Amino acid sequence: MGRYVSILFLLLMFLSAGAFETKDIMVRNISTEQGLSHHSVNAIWQDEFGFIWIGTLDGLNRYDGRHFKVFKPEADNPYSITENNIRQVCGDGDGHLYIRGLSSLSEFDMRTQRFKMLSDKIKGICVSSGCLWVSYTDVISVYDRAGGQFIEKFRFSDKNMSNVVIDGFAVGKKGLIYTWTVSDGLFVINENGNIIRHLNVENVRSVLEDSKGNVWIATSSDGVRVLMTDGQILQYSYTAGDDEGTFNNVRSVCEDKNGDMWMSTYGGLVKLDTHTGQMTHCRYESEHEAFNVLSITPMFY
Repeated sequence: MGRYVSILFLLLMFLSAGAFETKDIMVRNISTEQGLSHHSVNAIWQDEFGFIWIGTLDGLNRYDGRHFKVFKPEADNPYSITENNIRQVCGDGDGHLYIRGLSSLSEFDMRTQRFKMLSDKIKGICVSSGCLWVSYTDVISVYDRAGGQFIEKFRFSDKNMSNVVIDGFAVGKKGLIYTWTVSDGLFVINENGNIIRHLNVENVRSVLEDSKGNVWIATSSDGVRVLMTDGQILQYSYTAGDDEGTFNNVRSVCEDKNGDMWMSTYGGLVKLDTHTGQMTHCRYESEHEAFNVLSITPMFY
């Protein structure tokens, strides 16, 4: 399924807004034929220099709009990347890229073109305000680059919640931590390490804080829930007969320059007009039959 993500990041760069119902759209396909190291894509990130970084099952790719440079482990190079299976990619906006593999976390210095392994125990990563945040089984920490260490910010077991297991997290612009768990819902944690809200929402796949401070919670079963800045919770779900389950399985959400939201789902690409509440399924076809599978995983705008 991940192979179709490479379509999407270019799609969102070139599409203009304005779809209000089911609509056919044009896409540009990028695949192994153009130099991508593997057809299964897990992560996409654009750095401050404009390069697109694509994490796949077999290597990290840097794309300049025309050509790919592929990074893989090199036995005789201690400064090469540590593994091929790339799960997450993000950057601090100051020349450093962070890459989480299946069993390691590495930092790539764009100035020296060297990789450095930071940890082999990280479960998730994100960057907020130029700082790298990481999660373990029940702990969230922030990386101190100057000291070369991770500083613990929150631990569930300290709250007498030793059975809670972190599934993923995101950090908002004001320092709030949104942590979703395997079976205990979603927690909002403030900068002092205190839980300030608990949402009983299941099957969370990802969380995004939009430009207005609203928090979009993508789920694999109930569409998207939105925690508004005033504390209200809205829900957007697709009700179209047999397709309901596939479109309500939302993997990720991103916001475009017009404030509209795009959702990558098991059933394809969906656009939400935030002014009208209209959800639109954007259909596309490719000259390559393999790319016509609709399911989309990561997405970048």
